[in-house]
Amino acid sequence: MNTDPNNTGKILLLARHAKSAWGNEVVRDFDRPLSTRGLEDAPRMAAWLRGRKFVPDMLLCSPARRTRETATIYADTLGLPANSIIQEPAIYEASRTELIRVLQRYIEQSQCCMLVGHNPGLDAVLEYLCPTALPLTDTGKLLTTAAVAALQLRVIPANATAMLERGTACLLVLQRPREL
Repeated sequence: MNTDPNNTGKILLLARHAKSAWGNEVVRDFDRPLSTRGLEDAPRMAAWLRGRKFVPDMLLCSPARRTRETATIYADTLGLPANSIIQEPAIYEASRTELIRVLQRYIEQSQCCMLVGHNPGLDAVLEYLCPTALPLTDTGKLLTTAAVAALQLRVIPANATAMLERGTACLLVLQRPREL
């Protein structure tokens, strides 16, 4: 993918939750757990992150069950303490604008921050921050379930707002579990 050797900014990992279960029982969207495939994909993606040396020091996640379970698998696989996971209610069903606001509150506290959330918000953030064309699947999808995009943000001292403006990130890699 694209890399910018002159940009030594912070790393932002955008991770869509792993595949969730759709059982026969009526379960609120918020309460859906990970499916068998999700429980397999999440640790594989976490191992891939570790192998690429993308280890977050902070995991922001939606309080929805499937994102909490995904974030917990990432933390466990990467050897992170449980307190590295911050449940942020604003992430659930958030728009791009809401997700950027959440990131602005936390990004300065982290060198490598991971946001575990939902679509369509995550796709919108990725498209907003990256000025170049992004790789889609054959079916036109960007962040499939359990996909992770690693972005390098330009460091603008004491200005998290400017760090997260349109076109200010460089996509390092976008990895989907089916492509591993």
